[in-house]
Amino acid sequence: MDAASLPTLRRLASLELIEQRILELLRIATAVTGMLNGQTSTTKEAAGRSMDDTPLTAMETQCDRYYELLENIQVMLRQQFRHLTDAGITDADAIFRTPVAGLEKDHMLWQAGIAQLRAEVQQTRQLLDAATSEPAP
Repeated sequence: MDAASLPTLRRLASLELIEQRILELLRIATAVTGMLNGQTSTTKEAAGRSMDDTPLTAMETQCDRYYELLENIQVMLRQQFRHLTDAGITDADAIFRTPVAGLEKDHMLWQAGIAQLRAEVQQTRQLLDAATSEPAP
């Protein structure tokens, strides 16, 4: 292995670590969602807690861990972006880009669907109001 590939290997190892931390973040979010739904958690963090922990304490612990991990991921990603910027790599050098026109079209279709749904709900409300306000024979 030559000395030139060593920084690249470090960057790849760092990206792999970021990926693992994102997966851990998702596991914690799943555990917290399960707690909110009243399900018992089967994650390692929940299994390791003592029986004295209340559900609220367990939730606080998981949330603290979540935000701590999220902050760590943000710092690591900033370091990666700083390295790319220092190397002269910008988003203009990216091979692919997201088609914004497709996203805008999807947004317009959703807006039209919501407007139609609102109109139908309003019409149904008017019919219900008219039916309930008529005197019974």
